[in-house]
Amino acid sequence: MKKVLIAIMLVCILSVVALATDRTVNFRTPTVVNGQKLPAGEYTLRYDVKGDTADVQILKGKKVVATSKASVVDVKDGVRYDGVVRSPNADGSESLKEIQVAKDKKVIRLETGDTAVGK
Repeated sequence: MKKVLIAIMLVCILSVVALATDRTVNFRTPTVVNGQKLPAGEYTLRYDVKGDTADVQILKGKKVVATSKASVVDVKDGVRYDGVVRSPNADGSESLKEIQVAKDKKVIRLETGDTAVGK
């Protein structure tokens, strides 16, 4: 009985870990994520959806360079391609606002604040 319980717990833990998703993104201009300004370049977006919220991390290589909380929002029509939505800033950089996942009727909208790594 004890072995069965341990096996069930292990499956549950592995299921939770599998919910985290990584996507590669190339920012062509400096991009602000939750107050942290990132230079142009290639990054990994990692997001872990938990119901109607998500934890978002931006990694450069293996190092987390910015984090943000996000809301998972239903949209009427799904998007065709993976993508991000950014808005321009006065200094020429852009702020990351949204992560779109292909063929999903939900988008991940980042919250703003001062919880970024390095702040």
